[in-house]
Amino acid sequence: MFPPKKILRSVVIFILAYLVSLTLWIQVKPYYGAVMTRLGSECAAAFSDFRLDSHTHDNEISKSTFSRLILSRQGTADLAIDIAIKVSNYTFNIPLTIALVAALIPIISWNIRTMVEVAVLLISIHFAYVFFNTSLQLFYYAHPGQADASLPATTVGTQYFLEFTWVFIDNMVVRFEPFLVALYLIFRTVKKRPDSTTPIEEDIPSSTPPTESKIQKGSSRHKV
Repeated sequence: MFPPKKILRSVVIFILAYLVSLTLWIQVKPYYGAVMTRLGSECAAAFSDFRLDSHTHDNEISKSTFSRLILSRQGTADLAIDIAIKVSNYTFNIPLTIALVAALIPIISWNIRTMVEVAVLLISIHFAYVFFNTSLQLFYYAHPGQADASLPATTVGTQYFLEFTWVFIDNMVVRFEPFLVALYLIFRTVKKRPDSTTPIEEDIPSSTPPTESKIQKGSSRHKV
């Protein structure tokens, strides 16, 4: 059990950290969302038949315009589509995550490397959200109105993979992001903690008195 003072300190730190991080995050979110959505859209376009033509962003909505060369009855033309992503859909837990990590400081020990790992974990989750969201929508635009039976097996497998990964990230990873980060910190701390159950052997000088036979043997030497 943790001491009541540490628990109370963690609660106070959590409240203060949440208020501060929420205030700062409102100012940082538009810039973070613009960079993250642009990076995810670029990578999604690189793995599809579309190219990224433009990218616009405001305080909340990030919109990417993709195009693809198609063949129609009038000849070749560009199919242009717009994909809009709301930044709060995948970053709404950032203030809560920061507050929860800060609240664990009195309970578990961490260093700069651990915080870097947590930051990389959060960025990876947000990148995966944008990448798989955009990739799935581009896939639907690339195969409009086609049933699974008319698609090759590899294409159907790609569709199922994108759908499953996107649903898993959206419904499980992003929503439980603070608790996943907290569990990561706890397990990492427990893993680094040395095992205190292993007995430590020390070289203790023997204080065992000599046996009776040795005493008798030694005493016999002094007999005349």
